[in-house]
Amino acid sequence: MDKDDGLTRSNIYNLVVIELKSDVRMSNNVMPVFIDWIIKFTVQNGLVGKLASWGDMNNMAESSVLSLPYIDRQTCLQMYENVFKNNLTTDTFCAGSKSGGTI
Repeated sequence: MDKDDGLTRSNIYNLVVIELKSDVRMSNNVMPVFIDWIIKFTVQNGLVGKLASWGDMNNMAESSVLSLPYIDRQTCLQMYENVFKNNLTTDTFCAGSKSGGTI
């Protein structure tokens, strides 16, 4: 798997790890992220996951959370070939629905 060298200005492998000065209390809103680097687990179509945003950092607004069903790569490409063909890389996935769009 090739890694982005950071010079191509793409979002491929766009992951940042930060070190916090203090501990964080785990809750429904704060939890670790699991990254399946070796692709050990298969996610089934329709399994609902959560997508969280950073929110409005200037106004300290609460971040948004969306619940979206997973769409496998092949189905996503069939549905949106012209839209996601170049953006659906090995480190991304589709979520959403046929009637409500995708992310």
